[in-house]
Amino acid sequence: MPPESSQERVLVLALMSRDGELAEEALTRAGICTEVVRGIEPLCEAIAEGAGAVLVTEESLTGRASQLLVKTLEREPPWSDLPIMVLTTAGQAAELSLRTARRPEPSVNMSFLERPVRTMTLVAAARTALRARRRQYDVRDYLLMREEAQQALRAAHAEAERSSRAKDEFLAMLAHELRNPLAAIVNGLALLDRVDPQSDVDARRYRAAGTPPQPSPRRSPRRFAHHVRQDRAGARPGGSGAGDAPVRGGAAARE
Repeated sequence: MPPESSQERVLVLALMSRDGELAEEALTRAGICTEVVRGIEPLCEAIAEGAGAVLVTEESLTGRASQLLVKTLEREPPWSDLPIMVLTTAGQAAELSLRTARRPEPSVNMSFLERPVRTMTLVAAARTALRARRRQYDVRDYLLMREEAQQALRAAHAEAERSSRAKDEFLAMLAHELRNPLAAIVNGLALLDRVDPQSDVDARRYRAAGTPPQPSPRRSPRRFAHHVRQDRAGARPGGSGAGDAPVRGGAAARE
């Protein structure tokens, strides 16, 4: 981004040094930053560095100079519409304006001032051009802010997606780690009840009824969990009565 001072300056191009000096003196006295350039090439370079408006005389806009100026303006960003003020000879403003209107795209933001121009008119035209340029700077700043906000939003969205994936992976791993040990315990208890019924009477009753042996209440997973809770309650101070003996979960599993 060009420096703040260059963004507000008025560039003056005049083939006759006297015209440039008079314009610079009038604008500077009005508090407008003004810089006189000698030639179309220095003018184009100064525009690329930053300018608030351009003041040129009609004799400065030769065919080659006009082509260089248009090419320079074409390289400006989309929000830019640099004001160009042209000092014309009395009676020739309409003809010059017509030639400019016939110029192919991109159109140039030109205004015309007939000489001799009053100082008040010149200052007013320069201030109007600078005011329009400031509005263009506001559009530029808004576009920059919007782009930064969009980049921050995209970064936050990507970070949220990474956090969500990490959470899902952690929950999946936790579920896997918790499910496997419990499944082994439950399957082991069920296998013990199936191969070793609690009594021969129960085994004969199961065979007579044609049903598989049912899990023993002593070895059922719920019973086992109950013994473990009793074991933990007895291990805490005041967790069991004076004559109560805690039942160990391991003992319950071996019963």
